[in-house]
Amino acid sequence: MAKITDTTTLDGIWIGSKWNEQRAILNVPAGGSEEAGLLFLESIDGSGVLQGGLYLWADSASALRVSSSRPTDENSDGSILGTTAVSSARRALDNLATTTIINSSLVSDTDSTDDLGSSSIYWKNTFTDVLYMSATSYLTGGSSVSVLTGGLTLGADGTDTDLICYGETAGQYLHWDGDYDTTAGALILKDNVVLVLGTGNDATIEWNETDLAIDFVADNMKVQFGSVHPSDLILHGNTAGSDITWDASVDDLIVSDDVHVAFGDGSDLYLNFNAADLELRQASPTNGGLKIGVSDHGIDVTFFGDTATYDMIWNASDNALIFNDDAELTFGTALDIYMRWENSGSTLDIGQTSDGTGSIDIIDTPVLMTGADSAGTLLTIAGIDTTGNTDTVTLAHSGTGAGLHITCTEADSQGLEIDAAANQTTWAAIINGAGTPAWIGANDIGMLTLKTDTAGANAGATALLVQHATAQPITAAEGHLARFISTGTAQTNAYGVEIGVSTTQGALHVSAGHSLFAEKTTHKGVFHTVTNGKATVGGATTGLIAAGCSFWSGDSDNDAHIVVLPTAVEGQQLVVFNDDSSQDFELTAAASDTINGGTAAGAVTIAEDEVVFLFAVNATDWRAFKIAGAGTLATAGQSA
Repeated sequence: MAKITDTTTLDGIWIGSKWNEQRAILNVPAGGSEEAGLLFLESIDGSGVLQGGLYLWADSASALRVSSSRPTDENSDGSILGTTAVSSARRALDNLATTTIINSSLVSDTDSTDDLGSSSIYWKNTFTDVLYMSATSYLTGGSSVSVLTGGLTLGADGTDTDLICYGETAGQYLHWDGDYDTTAGALILKDNVVLVLGTGNDATIEWNETDLAIDFVADNMKVQFGSVHPSDLILHGNTAGSDITWDASVDDLIVSDDVHVAFGDGSDLYLNFNAADLELRQASPTNGGLKIGVSDHGIDVTFFGDTATYDMIWNASDNALIFNDDAELTFGTALDIYMRWENSGSTLDIGQTSDGTGSIDIIDTPVLMTGADSAGTLLTIAGIDTTGNTDTVTLAHSGTGAGLHITCTEADSQGLEIDAAANQTTWAAIINGAGTPAWIGANDIGMLTLKTDTAGANAGATALLVQHATAQPITAAEGHLARFISTGTAQTNAYGVEIGVSTTQGALHVSAGHSLFAEKTTHKGVFHTVTNGKATVGGATTGLIAAGCSFWSGDSDNDAHIVVLPTAVEGQQLVVFNDDSSQDFELTAAASDTINGGTAAGAVTIAEDEVVFLFAVNATDWRAFKIAGAGTLATAGQSA
């Protein structure tokens, strides 16, 4: 191998004429297969130490290759510098016509001085793994992700700078629009672009073309506002001033006037303050109601009055609606009727705010009032209408039942008691059948009926008792215990008083005093008192006729047996009949009485089937006559 050597410093070695007076060509021939002609350029450092060099050659595709070692394969060894012959690159790199390989660092000779491109000349594409802005701020590229280390500032303050980050789907990207509305920038996430928050992609925010959707990767996650520094939150309505404000400074959620808090898919129920009242309203009458609590888990609700303690409370634990003392339950637009528990008097008051403003109607509803033992009067009704003269209690009744039914549950109970006023001159009780329409009655139906089906267990027990104790009528007054007056036209078989009893019972007994009849009396049918008996020895037991008896009928087992008359009472009438068919008996007067003026305790013999009529003409003497069985009238002389 031939060498051109020179140990002295040379300015240059020329092939051909100097200064390009004549073009010279240096031809480096190729060798055998894969042995291209080589040009070796030796390198040396500043100390004069040889550092090796570079081999330069053209491969079979006429691409210029370079390598630090001698190639053995002209097409695969080394790196391609270009596809054509390469001329010397100038500092401005303005003579590189095609892709050029640079296999060493491209470093400016002065820091932060030289530019890569200019404000009018730009590089088209830049391909780099790491782009440094400073020693600590750089952008690292990879297969799919670029990492920015250090801070990043786009644009300058007061200038319009846009940034667009595209997604895999067309039209879905993030856009920082530096001049969104000519006055301010805007960060724009296009439709269906998701903003993901959290290390585990825990929360997402997305505009899905119609709604802003906030979602989480798990249940029961929260959205918090102002957990460190409380802040106000305002939700504006479609109408100016119709807002909902969370005012953190006063801890108030403020719903502006006429803003509805609506419930239900169709806004069926809503809450609204109309600048004067809080309204809970339905969108339509069929939109349901209001429930507080759940069944068997109630909630206490308190309504406060304007006066302290005048409150209404729903006490769920007691299952009670409580009106505190003196708090009123009032009815009517004008507060016409009220109900309250009056603490000062410990009474339940039901009243009118003014006279005649209304009434209390209980319709189709039974009312049950049950007292407690020794609790006092259960119901007191005090009528004080001294000028209007209206009834205190009125019962309007229809049907066959009783308008007022009182059941006594104790043997000594009283069903009804009426106390008259002092010096009262009007009826204490009246049953008025003279109204319009008037009472007309029916057979065996009385306006006042006293009924008993149980035999009296005590002597003197009576269905109707009229008592007038020690008081007497004033001088010249006509007082009556009972008075029956009929001023209508007399009718056949119509009576002022009718008494009907069984044939063996007295119909009327005047135990004391005189019976005065202003007009004639007519006795028809059964006598007043009928007694059945039997003559006995000495006139004892069944042979003794009781006082007040009107008709005595009996028989005898022996002609010597006796029937004894009662003590004579002036005006008394008595009929004695011997019902025996074979035996007589002696009818004897009481010890001090006589018969037909005879001796005291005298007797009259009454034969079988005879009737004796006796009349007490005074308190000691009976007058008598007999009628035999054949109807023969005879005197009834007294036997000795």
